[in-house]
Amino acid sequence: MSAALESNNIGPLRFETRRRMDGREYVVNAADLAPAGDWQLRVEARRGQFELFTETVSVPIEEGER
Repeated sequence: MSAALESNNIGPLRFETRRRMDGREYVVNAADLAPAGDWQLRVEARRGQFELFTETVSVPIEEGER
């Protein structure tokens, strides 16, 4: 996973994911998304050797939400 705040020329910042114990979800620990702004999160998931799925979502972070 990576995050970028283009309005402040930040990123992409790369974050390592880990699989939760149930095996169906992944989490990122301690992703500090500061300063406030409209962050773009890019998630890449690989299935097998040749399939790569990519999704980018916008996440608004307001001042004081951290």
